[in-house]
Amino acid sequence: DYPQRVAALVCDGYARFSTTERQKLLDGYLPPFEPQWDGGHLLWLFARFREQHLFFPWNTPTQAARMAYPPPTTARVHADILDILDAGDGYRAGYRAPFLYDDASAAARLTVPAAILYRAEDVLAPHFERLSSLPAGVTAERFAGGASVLIEKTDAVFAQYAAAASAVASEAAVAHAQSRSRRIIETEFGVLSVLLMQPESQKADTVTHVYLNEIGTAAAIPVDAPYDTLRLAVELPGHGASRVFQGALDDGFVAAVAHALEQLQAAHVCIHAQGSMAAFGCALAHRANAQALNLTQAMVLDSTERQQFLSLLPDLTPHSTGGHLLGAWNWVRMKFLFWPWLIQDANAARFDAAPVPLRVHQEALEAVRCGEQFAALWQAALMLDAEKFARDLKCKITIECPEEAQLLRLSRRFATAINLQKSEHKHPSSEANTAWFSWRN
Repeated sequence: DYPQRVAALVCDGYARFSTTERQKLLDGYLPPFEPQWDGGHLLWLFARFREQHLFFPWNTPTQAARMAYPPPTTARVHADILDILDAGDGYRAGYRAPFLYDDASAAARLTVPAAILYRAEDVLAPHFERLSSLPAGVTAERFAGGASVLIEKTDAVFAQYAAAASAVASEAAVAHAQSRSRRIIETEFGVLSVLLMQPESQKADTVTHVYLNEIGTAAAIPVDAPYDTLRLAVELPGHGASRVFQGALDDGFVAAVAHALEQLQAAHVCIHAQGSMAAFGCALAHRANAQALNLTQAMVLDSTERQQFLSLLPDLTPHSTGGHLLGAWNWVRMKFLFWPWLIQDANAARFDAAPVPLRVHQEALEAVRCGEQFAALWQAALMLDAEKFARDLKCKITIECPEEAQLLRLSRRFATAINLQKSEHKHPSSEANTAWFSWRN
């Protein structure tokens, strides 16, 4: 439709579904994807994508529908479902578009050089026979040899028409687009992604608020964060767009965040750390010479509690049955029902309603994406000596915690260890009549 913007076209298959085929796909290929309370939607998704590599359509497991591809690896299925987990029910919009496209004359109207290629083993190979007459400069071919031959033929088209093509520095374009809201920062310890909100003008005395959210939760900047400050939320290693760290997490992560603050020319740092990130918050405040440190629901365990907690972490190594997905789901759901979910008894129970499936799903997705780094992060966070760093700090320290027995016990223990004074108040972001306690130096 815009030939002036296209030097040449290569198609890896071109679908020409009949009206009957298209309607069958629209009727059954794209069921809604909605989180279920028991996590069953995750096992369904894993099985669905495994079937998609075996049958087309995936929901028609007949001999005639069996594909000529080798069985998918567990890693391949896992990578596929992460994309769907990110898209949620929105996955149907992208899939539905080509099923709805019904323009039999599209290929015949091409005015740019084009190669329509069909691999013999592809599910679309029979559609080669359905092509109508093609204009000059447009070729169609069905061939054996698989992906390697496809790549050779594609490279040949690029080589032939590259001189007529323009070039775009995609990395620079993406970096420019992200510069105001997200920054990918490479350090010698690993690659970090930070969500960024900047004031209209950043001055030398601009305060920087750094948010370290709980392991297994998405990075977020609170809506009530002061707008005239530099605000950034760090996506933990393995979370969001941050890479999995290869080296030690204890020193490496803190050093990486400190390096990011230097790159952003952040000054007058105020650090906010939640839950298990309390120790990392203390270490970062020490390294970045922070002016203030705010810890919410500080989770600092003794040696017995720590070992018990770590022993209950789910194994998130991708498994051929998809069981790792259910492990993440159950762990997150029980987190909302018991705390610190070390021993699931009346003393640790939270007598609240069960969490809505969408809330569990969001945190389970972060845990699944983090994979094997999930346990490593918890290990590093709980082993780090938060009390040592906190005692050496000269900045303002505040620990806040709701009046909930287990959480309060741990926060009180930590506050006592570093000699903070207790004051009772109502947290500004809490619901009405909800008591919070805080300790300040």
